[in-house]
Amino acid sequence: MLFPKSQNKVLFDKYKNLVEEEKIKRQIELKKAEEREKELKRQEELRRQEELKKQEELKKQEELKKQEELKKQEELKKQEELKKQESLKKQEKALQNKKRKNYSYRCYRDGEKFMTEKEYIRHFENEHPNDYPFYCYSCNYGFYSNNDIENHFRSKKHYSY
Repeated sequence: MLFPKSQNKVLFDKYKNLVEEEKIKRQIELKKAEEREKELKRQEELRRQEELKKQEELKKQEELKKQEELKKQEELKKQEELKKQESLKKQEKALQNKKRKNYSYRCYRDGEKFMTEKEYIRHFENEHPNDYPFYCYSCNYGFYSNNDIENHFRSKKHYSY
């Protein structure tokens, strides 16, 4: 069916307008799609930057932890060295004390020195069997133990002989 020319022109103009509107809509859609892609890329870039920042922070935290651990290990080593030095000093003092040998008991017969009362009494039993290991010169009286002579000194008998 054929339309008159004026009608054809109107239809043609309508068709042309529709085509142009479609082109404009497509261009708008393409621009929107491009903007969406740009926005997605921008968001993706922001995420990457945030992830990089987080990774850098984690690395920094790990480095700080390692440094703290190293400091703790160094402190422990220093403490161990100090303990070793102290124990060496104690051992040296003990050796010096052994060399000095603070004798508590001395034999009044032959002048020999002893660290303990047991050693002194043993010496007396073996070397001087007829004598007492502890002797009071003011009373001329002998005793078998240090406690006995101390009790004697506290008693009235010490002055009465």
